[in-house]
Amino acid sequence: MELCQSDVRCLDAHAHLGNLAFDSRVEVAIRHYEVGMRIGELSLGPDFDGLLHCGNVDNRPFLRCMHGFGLCLWRCKGASGSKKQNTPSSECSGSIRRTIRECAS
Repeated sequence: MELCQSDVRCLDAHAHLGNLAFDSRVEVAIRHYEVGMRIGELSLGPDFDGLLHCGNVDNRPFLRCMHGFGLCLWRCKGASGSKKQNTPSSECSGSIRRTIRECAS
């Protein structure tokens, strides 16, 4: 947590904090992943439409945040018991529910 407090732009810190919270508190984990993902998106710029290769070590923290964010969305959607149902389980917060609905539509 100290690294996040000293420099909030450290994507790897957000990815690791998300990993620590993932098993027990998905609503906390998704916040860390999303912060890292949004900060990384700012670095890419609005016109970026290419690929980020995982072979470049500088891309990995951003890719870890994106992967963790996707896992959180999948976990919340899958917890509802139906792939066709767009309402996540009660363990997901309101912001996650909105994000899931946006991704599902």
